[in-house]
Amino acid sequence: MFRSIFFERLVKSSLLLNLFLTMGLLVYACAPRSNEVEVNGAIAGFSNSYIYLMAASDDALLAVDSAETSGLGEFSFTLVVNEPAFYVLQPKGSRNQILLLLTPTEKVTVTASDASLRHYSINGSQGSARIKELNGRLNDVVAQIDSLAARWRATYKEANFDSIRTAIDSTYATITREHKAYTVRFIQDNSYSLATIVALYQQYDNKNYVLDSKADFKHFQLVDSLLYPIYPHNPLVKNLHKNVMLMASQIELRERRGQMLAVGSKFPVAEFPALNGEAIDITALGARYILVNFWATWCDGCVATNKSLVDVYADFAPKGFAVVNFSLDANMQELADYIKSDTLSWSHSSDFMQWQSPIVDTLRVSTVPSNYLVDRWGTIRGVNLYGKKLRDELARLMP
Repeated sequence: MFRSIFFERLVKSSLLLNLFLTMGLLVYACAPRSNEVEVNGAIAGFSNSYIYLMAASDDALLAVDSAETSGLGEFSFTLVVNEPAFYVLQPKGSRNQILLLLTPTEKVTVTASDASLRHYSINGSQGSARIKELNGRLNDVVAQIDSLAARWRATYKEANFDSIRTAIDSTYATITREHKAYTVRFIQDNSYSLATIVALYQQYDNKNYVLDSKADFKHFQLVDSLLYPIYPHNPLVKNLHKNVMLMASQIELRERRGQMLAVGSKFPVAEFPALNGEAIDITALGARYILVNFWATWCDGCVATNKSLVDVYADFAPKGFAVVNFSLDANMQELADYIKSDTLSWSHSSDFMQWQSPIVDTLRVSTVPSNYLVDRWGTIRGVNLYGKKLRDELARLMP
């Protein structure tokens, strides 16, 4: 079983799989046989059912083949693989999966002790063995973190909880530091393997990554520089390359734009383009204080700050607080649909030029979320205020 950001949004439609099964489609049936890969195996206790083989792209799983297991849980697949690529084995009716990294001409054997796939062995595929090692280590670390969380919940009401929390935090820091060091060594030791892509994007949970794309950018850059020249058509390599190019562009922007404008300085932009084609003049909003908030629908942190802003806006709008959200999205309709679905009732703006926007450049914005709190005279009164800090500042300015 594995954990990886690539497969958080997998296509797992039972309708698609049932259609595939009914029609008996074999995607590679007519392909050349020179690069055939055999995947054989057995899952104990999973007899006379179906197991699916799916190809992994950057954000989806595509059905490739299905096989009926024998009375002993045995199965067999034959497919053509022209270059190393990721595939997934998934028993019918199960959410559990085994991630494979297959290379042309391999003969792979996979055996699992039960349908949960928690304990399995793999032979004949070096890349798949590396993936198993990588994800096995991560799962062990996640189990340790879960144990720490359970201890925190069990002791937080105790009188000596401060010392317990200090010990928990220290243990957590040690565990994650050691696992990060292991992950970096794995990348260095397997430089030309596609397994390093999985290592780059592993997560402890939905919010915490093993490697930070900003702080650890050099590792993303290294993997991209080695894999993209060799596998430019692989969908996951292409996706990594696109992300690295975007990250490099943002780093260049941060260096060029420097620090955001300082508190007390003049806010240099008065008008923002509204989604209806008109202009939003912040001096004509009739507000005492305006939050100019930079965000994008693809930014998880931005979505979270928008949600936290809803209550702040409801409390302070009657006192003269306004919000102008400037989006770095590229598609107007997608942005409009998102705003409508999330009922964000303040003013919205975008020129749909993303990071090349002259407004973003003038205001020295190099990351999202970012914001400025501006008073009615156009003076910057706060920079990057969120949650409690924003609420406290507004309460001070508008008691």
